[in-house]
Amino acid sequence: MTSIFKRIPVVKERSLYFRVAIIILSLISGAFMISPTIVYFIKKSSPLTEMPTNSFFYILKALFAISIIIASVIFAVYKNTKVIAIPSFIGLLTTIYPFVYKINVYKEYKSFIEQFSMTADYTSYLVNIGIYALFMLLCLLTLLYSLGLLPNNLIVLVFSALTITAVIFVTVDRAKIIEYDIYNIYDILSFTYASVTALLPAVFTLSTKIVKSNKKTSRYKPKRMRS
Repeated sequence: MTSIFKRIPVVKERSLYFRVAIIILSLISGAFMISPTIVYFIKKSSPLTEMPTNSFFYILKALFAISIIIASVIFAVYKNTKVIAIPSFIGLLTTIYPFVYKINVYKEYKSFIEQFSMTADYTSYLVNIGIYALFMLLCLLTLLYSLGLLPNNLIVLVFSALTITAVIFVTVDRAKIIEYDIYNIYDILSFTYASVTALLPAVFTLSTKIVKSNKKTSRYKPKRMRS
Protein backbone atom coordinates (compact mmCIF):
# COMPACT_ATOMS: atom_id res chain seq x y z
CA MET A 1 0.00 0.00 0.00
CA THR A 2 1.45 3.34 -1.03
CA SER A 3 1.76 5.78 1.89
CA ILE A 4 -0.11 9.06 1.59
CA PHE A 5 2.62 10.73 3.62
CA LYS A 6 5.50 12.28 1.71
CA ARG A 7 7.79 12.91 4.68
CA ILE A 8 7.83 10.59 7.66
CA PRO A 9 9.66 11.57 10.86
CA VAL A 10 11.97 8.89 12.19
CA VAL A 11 13.85 8.70 15.47
CA LYS A 12 17.47 9.86 15.34
CA GLU A 13 20.16 7.33 16.21
CA ARG A 14 21.50 9.33 19.16
CA SER A 15 18.23 10.30 20.81
CA LEU A 16 18.25 8.24 24.01
CA TYR A 17 18.45 11.28 26.29
CA PHE A 18 15.59 12.96 24.46
CA ARG A 19 13.45 9.82 24.69
CA VAL A 20 14.11 9.46 28.41
CA ALA A 21 13.37 13.15 28.88
CA ILE A 22 10.04 12.89 27.08
CA ILE A 23 8.90 10.11 29.44
CA ILE A 24 9.89 12.13 32.52
CA LEU A 25 8.23 15.30 31.22
CA SER A 26 5.07 13.43 30.25
CA LEU A 27 4.77 12.00 33.77
CA ILE A 28 5.17 15.46 35.31
CA SER A 29 2.72 17.03 32.89
CA GLY A 30 0.23 14.18 33.27
CA ALA A 31 0.29 14.34 37.08
CA PHE A 32 -0.49 18.07 37.13
CA MET A 33 -3.14 17.65 34.45
CA ILE A 34 -4.99 14.79 36.15
CA SER A 35 -4.89 16.47 39.57
CA PRO A 36 -7.62 19.09 38.83
CA THR A 37 -9.81 16.34 37.37
CA ILE A 38 -9.58 14.29 40.57
CA VAL A 39 -10.32 17.37 42.70
CA TYR A 40 -13.25 18.28 40.46
CA PHE A 41 -14.98 14.92 40.88
CA ILE A 42 -14.35 14.97 44.64
CA LYS A 43 -15.59 18.53 45.23
CA LYS A 44 -18.18 18.54 42.40
CA SER A 45 -17.02 22.03 41.49
CA SER A 46 -14.22 23.52 39.42
CA PRO A 47 -10.99 23.74 41.46
CA LEU A 48 -9.49 26.22 39.00
CA THR A 49 -10.28 29.92 38.91
CA GLU A 50 -12.05 31.13 35.76
CA MET A 51 -12.50 27.61 34.41
CA PRO A 52 -15.90 26.06 33.63
CA THR A 53 -17.63 23.65 36.01
CA ASN A 54 -18.12 21.01 33.37
CA SER A 55 -17.39 17.30 33.71
CA PHE A 56 -16.84 16.93 29.95
CA PHE A 57 -13.91 19.36 30.05
CA TYR A 58 -12.24 17.59 32.99
CA ILE A 59 -12.75 14.16 31.46
CA LEU A 60 -11.08 15.36 28.26
CA LYS A 61 -8.28 16.81 30.34
CA ALA A 62 -7.69 13.44 32.03
CA LEU A 63 -7.79 11.59 28.70
CA PHE A 64 -5.26 14.06 27.31
CA ALA A 65 -2.94 13.39 30.26
CA ILE A 66 -3.25 9.61 29.96
CA SER A 67 -2.73 9.69 26.19
CA ILE A 68 0.43 11.80 26.62
CA ILE A 69 1.95 9.34 29.08
CA ILE A 70 1.09 6.21 27.06
CA ALA A 71 2.16 7.71 23.72
CA SER A 72 5.44 8.99 25.19
CA VAL A 73 6.32 5.54 26.54
CA ILE A 74 5.47 3.85 23.23
CA PHE A 75 7.48 6.47 21.33
CA ALA A 76 10.50 6.18 23.63
CA VAL A 77 10.55 2.37 23.72
CA TYR A 78 9.37 1.38 20.25
CA LYS A 79 10.43 4.56 18.38
CA ASN A 80 6.95 4.91 16.89
CA THR A 81 6.56 8.56 15.82
CA LYS A 82 3.00 8.33 14.53
CA VAL A 83 1.68 7.44 17.99
CA ILE A 84 2.28 11.06 19.02
CA ALA A 85 -0.61 11.99 16.73
CA ILE A 86 -3.07 10.55 19.29
CA PRO A 87 -2.31 12.91 22.22
CA SER A 88 -1.89 15.77 19.74
CA PHE A 89 -5.42 15.22 18.46
CA ILE A 90 -6.90 14.82 21.94
CA GLY A 91 -4.98 17.91 23.06
CA LEU A 92 -6.49 19.85 20.17
CA LEU A 93 -9.99 18.84 21.28
CA THR A 94 -9.16 19.62 24.92
CA THR A 95 -8.01 23.16 24.16
CA ILE A 96 -10.93 24.02 21.89
CA TYR A 97 -13.41 23.94 24.78
CA PRO A 98 -11.63 26.46 27.09
CA PHE A 99 -10.71 28.56 24.04
CA VAL A 100 -14.38 28.99 23.10
CA TYR A 101 -15.30 29.41 26.79
CA LYS A 102 -12.77 32.23 27.25
CA ILE A 103 -14.05 34.00 24.14
CA ASN A 104 -17.64 33.85 25.45
CA VAL A 105 -16.55 35.16 28.87
CA TYR A 106 -14.71 38.01 27.17
CA LYS A 107 -17.75 38.90 25.06
CA GLU A 108 -20.05 38.85 28.08
CA TYR A 109 -17.70 41.04 30.11
CA LYS A 110 -17.22 43.49 27.24
CA SER A 111 -20.99 43.67 26.67
CA PHE A 112 -21.54 44.37 30.38
CA ILE A 113 -18.93 47.13 30.39
CA GLU A 114 -20.33 48.77 27.27
CA GLN A 115 -23.91 48.50 28.54
CA PHE A 116 -23.10 50.69 31.54
CA SER A 117 -20.69 52.91 29.59
CA MET A 118 -17.74 51.96 31.78
CA THR A 119 -14.06 51.55 30.97
CA ALA A 120 -12.10 48.38 31.64
CA ASP A 121 -8.84 46.64 30.82
CA TYR A 122 -9.38 43.59 28.61
CA THR A 123 -5.73 42.52 28.57
CA SER A 124 -6.09 39.49 30.87
CA TYR A 125 -9.02 38.19 28.82
CA LEU A 126 -7.17 38.58 25.54
CA VAL A 127 -4.00 37.00 26.96
CA ASN A 128 -5.95 33.92 28.11
CA ILE A 129 -7.55 33.59 24.69
CA GLY A 130 -4.14 33.98 23.07
CA ILE A 131 -2.56 31.24 25.18
CA TYR A 132 -5.26 28.73 24.30
CA ALA A 133 -4.91 29.73 20.65
CA LEU A 134 -1.17 28.99 20.88
CA PHE A 135 -1.87 25.60 22.45
CA MET A 136 -4.38 24.76 19.73
CA LEU A 137 -1.87 25.60 17.00
CA LEU A 138 0.91 23.73 18.80
CA CYS A 139 -1.25 20.59 19.06
CA LEU A 140 -2.27 20.89 15.42
CA LEU A 141 1.30 21.39 14.19
CA THR A 142 2.58 18.47 16.31
CA LEU A 143 -0.20 16.32 14.86
CA LEU A 144 0.77 17.26 11.30
CA TYR A 145 4.48 16.74 11.97
CA SER A 146 3.98 13.30 13.53
CA LEU A 147 2.04 12.23 10.43
CA GLY A 148 4.75 13.51 8.10
CA LEU A 149 2.70 16.40 6.75
CA LEU A 150 5.21 19.15 7.58
CA PRO A 151 8.50 19.72 5.72
CA ASN A 152 10.53 20.16 8.94
CA ASN A 153 10.24 20.67 12.68
CA LEU A 154 11.09 24.39 12.78
CA ILE A 155 7.53 25.69 13.05
CA VAL A 156 6.79 23.23 15.89
CA LEU A 157 9.85 24.45 17.79
CA VAL A 158 8.85 28.09 17.27
CA PHE A 159 5.31 27.60 18.57
CA SER A 160 6.60 25.48 21.45
CA ALA A 161 8.93 28.31 22.49
CA LEU A 162 6.18 30.93 22.10
CA THR A 163 3.72 28.90 24.19
CA ILE A 164 6.25 28.24 26.96
CA THR A 165 7.16 31.94 27.09
CA ALA A 166 3.50 32.97 27.26
CA VAL A 167 2.75 30.49 30.05
CA ILE A 168 5.75 31.61 32.12
CA PHE A 169 4.81 35.27 31.64
CA VAL A 170 1.22 34.69 32.78
CA THR A 171 2.37 32.49 35.68
CA VAL A 172 4.63 35.27 37.00
CA ASP A 173 1.88 37.82 36.50
CA ARG A 174 -0.67 35.70 38.37
CA ALA A 175 1.77 34.99 41.20
CA LYS A 176 1.91 38.72 41.90
CA ILE A 177 -1.81 38.91 42.71
CA ILE A 178 -2.21 35.83 44.93
CA GLU A 179 -2.49 38.13 47.94
CA TYR A 180 -5.71 39.56 46.51
CA ASP A 181 -7.31 36.08 46.45
CA ILE A 182 -7.91 36.26 42.71
CA TYR A 183 -5.70 33.20 42.26
CA ASN A 184 -4.33 30.73 44.78
CA ILE A 185 -1.19 28.60 44.86
CA TYR A 186 -3.07 25.55 43.52
CA ASP A 187 -4.21 27.66 40.57
CA ILE A 188 -0.66 28.74 39.83
CA LEU A 189 0.76 25.21 40.03
CA SER A 190 -2.04 23.76 37.91
CA PHE A 191 -1.43 26.41 35.25
CA THR A 192 2.37 26.14 35.34
CA TYR A 193 2.28 22.50 34.16
CA ALA A 194 1.25 23.88 30.76
CA SER A 195 4.84 25.02 30.22
CA VAL A 196 6.01 21.41 30.65
CA THR A 197 3.29 20.18 28.28
CA ALA A 198 4.33 22.78 25.70
CA LEU A 199 7.93 21.56 25.97
CA LEU A 200 6.99 17.99 24.96
CA PRO A 201 6.52 18.73 21.22
CA ALA A 202 9.94 20.40 21.13
CA VAL A 203 11.65 17.39 22.75
CA PHE A 204 9.77 15.05 20.42
CA THR A 205 10.76 16.91 17.25
CA LEU A 206 14.38 17.34 18.38
CA SER A 207 14.65 13.57 18.77
CA THR A 208 13.40 12.93 15.25
CA LYS A 209 14.21 13.89 11.70
CA ILE A 210 12.30 14.05 8.44
CA VAL A 211 13.12 11.56 5.73
CA LYS A 212 11.69 11.44 2.26
CA SER A 213 10.10 8.30 0.94
CA ASN A 214 12.44 6.26 -1.23
CA LYS A 215 9.58 5.04 -3.37
CA LYS A 216 9.76 6.37 -6.89
CA THR A 217 7.02 6.50 -9.45
CA SER A 218 7.62 3.85 -12.09
CA ARG A 219 8.13 5.20 -15.58
CA TYR A 220 7.29 3.58 -18.86
CA LYS A 221 10.25 1.97 -20.58
CA PRO A 222 10.30 1.07 -24.27
CA LYS A 223 10.33 -2.66 -24.96
CA ARG A 224 13.88 -2.55 -26.37
CA MET A 225 15.20 -1.07 -23.12
CA ARG A 226 13.66 -3.70 -20.86
CA SER A 227 15.97 -6.40 -19.56
